Amino acid sequence: MNKQTFFSLILLFVSQTLFAQVTEQYMNYVKEADSLYKLKQYQAAANAYSKAFEANKWKAAPNDRYNAACTWAMAGNKDSAFFQLFRITLKGKYQDYD
Repeated sequence: MNKQTFFSLILLFVSQTLFAQVTEQYMNYVKEADSLYKLKQYQAAANAYSKAFEANKWKAAPNDRYNAACTWAMAGNKDSAFFQLFRITLKGKYQDYD
């Protein structure tokens, strides 16, 4: 195996490991947000969603953004709720409009 192939494999391994860590952290924050929402701690849940999105470089699944919008609305922050809704319509290609 030549050096270029070796370093390419190392780079691939490292990038996959870093991505997996971000994804795991993202999922942990989303689970925390869901749990807090069920406990009706809406502000704390909304903050957990924000931490999840930040941990994933502000990328998120459309359903998580929708849930964040609902959470922000329940916390009384309409601007943040609409921000999440606009984000999923513009970037998330959300299709379940009903």
